[in-house]
Amino acid sequence: MDVTVEGERRPLAAGRDDSISSSRVGGARLKRAGSSASQVLAELPGAQLSRSGAGAELSTLSLRAASSAQTPVYLGQVRLNDDLTGTADLSRIPLWMLHRVEVYRGATPSEFDQWGVGGAVVFEPRRPRRSQLNASVGVGSFGARSISAGGAIAGADAASSFAVRHARADNGFSYIDDGGTSFDPSDDRERSRTNADHAETDVWSVSQWRLGRARFVTALNAFSRSQGAAGIAIIPADHARSRTRRLAFGTQGNAPCSARVEACRLEFSTDALWTTHAVEDPDRELGLGVVSTRLVGVRVGQSGAWRGEVGPVAARVGVRYELSQLKSAVAETAHANRFTGRTTLSLEYAPAESWRAVLAAALDHHATQGASGPEGSETMPGARLGAVLSPAPFLDVRGNVGLAQRPPTLGELYGVSAVSLGNPSLAPERSLNGEVGVRAHYSKSASFVFEADAAGYARRVDDLIAFRRSGFGALRPFNIGAAQILGAELAVRADALRHVLVDVAVTATEPRDVSEDRLTENDLLPFQSRLTSFARVAAYASPKAPEFSRAEIGASLRTRASRVADPAGLVVLPASEVVSADVALAFFSDLLVLRGALDNVFDQRELDLLGFPLPGRSLHLRADVEVPFE
Repeated sequence: MDVTVEGERRPLAAGRDDSISSSRVGGARLKRAGSSASQVLAELPGAQLSRSGAGAELSTLSLRAASSAQTPVYLGQVRLNDDLTGTADLSRIPLWMLHRVEVYRGATPSEFDQWGVGGAVVFEPRRPRRSQLNASVGVGSFGARSISAGGAIAGADAASSFAVRHARADNGFSYIDDGGTSFDPSDDRERSRTNADHAETDVWSVSQWRLGRARFVTALNAFSRSQGAAGIAIIPADHARSRTRRLAFGTQGNAPCSARVEACRLEFSTDALWTTHAVEDPDRELGLGVVSTRLVGVRVGQSGAWRGEVGPVAARVGVRYELSQLKSAVAETAHANRFTGRTTLSLEYAPAESWRAVLAAALDHHATQGASGPEGSETMPGARLGAVLSPAPFLDVRGNVGLAQRPPTLGELYGVSAVSLGNPSLAPERSLNGEVGVRAHYSKSASFVFEADAAGYARRVDDLIAFRRSGFGALRPFNIGAAQILGAELAVRADALRHVLVDVAVTATEPRDVSEDRLTENDLLPFQSRLTSFARVAAYASPKAPEFSRAEIGASLRTRASRVADPAGLVVLPASEVVSADVALAFFSDLLVLRGALDNVFDQRELDLLGFPLPGRSLHLRADVEVPFE
């Protein structure tokens, strides 16, 4: 569902494998004033977000009711899921240097280094296309302000860009503190969230070049954030602070097998991720049991593949080796290492333009060792069978069935502190997925474009990993039961008369705990709404005057049904309906673009995660300048 200031039209689906239910967002939607990765993903079918406060606080994604640990999230080719909980914090992915976001909801393209139980998400950075200088400045509610600058130099065979951004905010929004007694409004009072400020710096360098007939792309990202650890709503923390740092590097290339054989190519890539997360809690307000913690994660991977075509059959054989390490400055027993070897095979059979079949298989071997436990190893298979049928030029029908597994993270196996213990006997989570979908597209010249994508899906996950108390307030993970998810999705996009854009996404899901030994009467999975929707209507115009390129104004409505917040179903988070508005004005062939957004127009009260308050109505303004040069 792309909406771009430049008037560029893109399909609803991502482009790597059209046999998988997918979505793609890019263009101006990623440049909207005040927008975040969480807000963008929340507008797509099948996606639900959990946040714990302001935009710089923990935000995680659930696709089709899968846990955030079951969905790999990539920044370019670098997987961001940490080795502590397996999740990726979306608040640490600023949108300013991104070209597009691809979301694969039902399965994962075969070339990815991990096949997620709950699909996959790819944040693709912008590649340098032309020589230019650019700058941006933004301001917003709750003391938000940002500034960025960068440039690119492009030649015939090489291009390189560099950019840096600094942003900060006070995040002192007001909220209602119910004292933990939502059933008794007499003790409710309005408070202002304290110690929630943050300051972050994000640096990017992206290069691409050709060497003979080989092509290469390299990306480097450095991210640093310092922020207050505000605690929970009813027990705020006034003096705790945290600091996060990330260094991500990835390079990939491909070349023909020989000068005479274009249908055969070699692919190779290297990626590395270094992260640290430190917390200082001098007054022990967060209940960590210590005054300071520091976790360091390192992951290095190397991949190679052969891709070839013979008649209607295309094949790809890939191998990957990966080393992960997790260290805790609090408990030496939490140090752990993992070596992963992966082999994949994918076959694509396309005898005609009207249909195509895909068969993919993978074999993963994990060898792990922790200071607090014995060495363990696990071999896990994965497989997927998919097909696309095009009975008419405007219609595609697709289907998928697949098996995926998620190994326990190093933190789940060996723990990270005295209050977060490990369990070396954990078994991998196992999933069986199936989906069918239909995608229709119709266009009448450039005056009317219509696209619709509908899908139904089913998933069963066994040996789910959960946490329970294990004496003295400590938590220990364990395998428990099974979950079954059934659902349906619909996405619609229309561009009419070159002046009106409409985007709609609706998801209905039944996320159930089907464990035979379930001890609660409630069988709904926590934090999963059974109905979500998003709708946006925008009007735009592109005057022919050289000094005024384009104007667009839009309004959106995002709804989310109520959801339970505990396995017993005793705590229910209320439904929400949030209206937002945005405007964009482009001048001098997009040399200058001014944007504004008013989020949560009616100041709707929202709660998320464990009842954490979310910011109310907020105003954001942004100006972008982009100057090309020869």
